[in-house]
Amino acid sequence: MAVAGTVDLDEPLASLLPEGAVVPFLDGQEITVRHLATHMSGLPRLPKGMVLRALLRPGRLAQGHDGRLRPTPPWNLADLAGAGGLWSTAADLAAYVRAQLDCGGPAELAEAIRLFRQVEHRSNRFAWMHLGWTAHRLHPRQGARLQIWHNGGTGGLSSFELLRTLRNEASSRAV
Repeated sequence: MAVAGTVDLDEPLASLLPEGAVVPFLDGQEITVRHLATHMSGLPRLPKGMVLRALLRPGRLAQGHDGRLRPTPPWNLADLAGAGGLWSTAADLAAYVRAQLDCGGPAELAEAIRLFRQVEHRSNRFAWMHLGWTAHRLHPRQGARLQIWHNGGTGGLSSFELLRTLRNEASSRAV
């Protein structure tokens, strides 16, 4: 949507929500789409009471398990679908990662993938957020490699995608 010009990354979230929706401020400024996409909005991970409502069992899904390997029901995120309600397969995730690495496919997709990497919000001198991806540089004793990754999990299920581990900044720009 940012590539198509439908939404601006610096657009306040409140302007995209129904009239009357209340959006808190982040350090005195309006929360923007960029804040959401880089996980820097300051909003809580889940609203109060969400876990109980999330435990409604939807459809045919892989069985999740808790830390003690007991079956646990998946979360139904309902109104929070944009914050983790995407249902996918390992094959879908692999195709998504391939698209991120190759920048192949339609021009709009390649442009969107480039935008993912251009937007950065520094967390500290070793870590930063891109649109939907976390990046960090390992300590020099660990090889000082750049890692770009994303993870997620709900209701006993989790995923982790590591795009690449690179040794130097020059090669990271090509990713």
